[in-house]
Amino acid sequence: MNTKWNSLQQVTQEKAEKLGSAHQVQRFHRDVDETKDWISEKDEALSKDDLGKDL
Repeated sequence: MNTKWNSLQQVTQEKAEKLGSAHQVQRFHRDVDETKDWISEKDEALSKDDLGKDL
């Protein structure tokens, strides 16, 4: 009985670690997407020819 309990605890720990790793990967991809969007916005703003008018 103790052997099965220990085995179950080990499997549970391994799944928790994998889930944590998957969450980190998902967060990384979200951060990459947000950074790409930010870069696109800045690139678009910099590529505009509208430089304003002098008074």
